[in-house]
Amino acid sequence: LDARAELAGEMGPAFPVVLVEAVFNGVDRIALGEGGEIGDLLFRGALSVGLIGALFCLLALLPSRKALAIGFDHYHSLAEIDQYLRATTAANPDILRYVKLGHSDEGRTVAYVIASKHDPRTVPALYLNGTHHGNEKSSTETVLAILEHIVNNRRDPTVAALLEHYAVFLQPLVNPDGHVANTRSDAKGEDPNRDYSY
Repeated sequence: LDARAELAGEMGPAFPVVLVEAVFNGVDRIALGEGGEIGDLLFRGALSVGLIGALFCLLALLPSRKALAIGFDHYHSLAEIDQYLRATTAANPDILRYVKLGHSDEGRTVAYVIASKHDPRTVPALYLNGTHHGNEKSSTETVLAILEHIVNNRRDPTVAALLEHYAVFLQPLVNPDGHVANTRSDAKGEDPNRDYSY
């Protein structure tokens, strides 16, 4: 707690927003297909994964103003994740939107949440995903924790500025089949992001 207070005090509340501007000014737009599907992300510049991680670590250092709606004492099941996404979105319709992207090869729902005060087609997009590889479950928990932090601290000046200027796309599960099987690969035995055609 002392380190959190010291870090927040030294950098001030605007620091993470400045970092967002520096990291994401290359994001031009996100195109949404019919049915709300994620379309092409167009980039004018390169994003730094390290800086993105640093941004959300800094946001997590800020004190939460509400109790957590989801516990982080275990890895969550698909049902728990979907229930949390739907309930949190229903409770915060002014800043959250639940979107069903489709189904996995084994018929599991693939969904994401958009956090923004605006139509996501009108502001730059930040896209965060978890569990590209099914056995990397901590990344799902990280995306859930970021969503929880955004909701619980929406009136904090830093989070409010994030919601004002960006659409944050949070997809906790890219590979739900691998998550259930606790394997790196998807249902076809392919290694997501290693076997892509591009």
